[in-house]
Amino acid sequence: MAAPVRCVYLIQSHTQPALLARLVTTLRSASDGAIVVVHDASRRPLDETVLAGSDATVIQRRSPVRRGRFSCLEPYLEGVAHVLGTGEPFDWLVYLSGQDYPVRPIPAIEADLRRSGADAFLAHWDVTSVDSPWPLRRARRRYFHQYAELPDRLAPWLRLLRPVEAVTPLQLYLTYGALVGWPARRTPFSGSFRCYGGSMWHALSCRCVAFLAAELQRRPDLVSYYRRTVVPDESLVPTVLANAEGLRIVQDNRRFADVHEQPGGHARVLGPADLAELTGGRYDFARRFDVGASAALLDALDEKVLAAGR
Repeated sequence: MAAPVRCVYLIQSHTQPALLARLVTTLRSASDGAIVVVHDASRRPLDETVLAGSDATVIQRRSPVRRGRFSCLEPYLEGVAHVLGTGEPFDWLVYLSGQDYPVRPIPAIEADLRRSGADAFLAHWDVTSVDSPWPLRRARRRYFHQYAELPDRLAPWLRLLRPVEAVTPLQLYLTYGALVGWPARRTPFSGSFRCYGGSMWHALSCRCVAFLAAELQRRPDLVSYYRRTVVPDESLVPTVLANAEGLRIVQDNRRFADVHEQPGGHARVLGPADLAELTGGRYDFARRFDVGASAALLDALDEKVLAAGR
């Protein structure tokens, strides 16, 4: 009989402690794996008593996380460093947000990871290829320019300068505050080291996690470059892993999130009408749940899916 897979569930949270507690309780009820919560406490510290009895490790960060900035990646990188630093053996690291929830039985998810023969489940694409779901202009604005951050209060005034973009190389990226950019004089990308985009949520084997950490330590120039891009959380990890030789990466992170026509790229809050789609077998986890608006859906998932796994 095959040994059970040992997973580490790395959860990045910033809001809705009751929802986070429900997620952690559900994971713990069906898995012997480790649970690490990295919480953005800059706005609201997490009352750790909500996770009492879960044996979860909680890291409370005081540095604020800003959408579109490198700070979105820092909780993940700190969590990975903690996991590797403990020296505890693990097979897979599953990266979740605090607004995720499983839509398949946890034992089935872990068994599939064990049997997969893969190193990663990671949705990714070459951002300059014809197969990329992103327009080329978006990819180039994000990852082939370097940006300086200005005070957010200047964003309305910078919008008045939009016509300047048509006649100069200047780029104004105002979706996530006030960012002013220009074409990078030199990028880390080449014919043998492509720029990849992808979802920031994924599952990585221990081998893959160790490679990622070592490569980021070996390439401070790459980290420094991405610090001045926009939305680096959707490119740095896919770029490092997809360019590596010998890693078996499945082009699917098995996550559901509906961001179509959603403002600012936020995933739509899920409700009971989504139950059939979520439980069709294609996905392991889904996002975004709300402790109030999604209560009936969460109860239905517990009854239909998770109870079966127990």
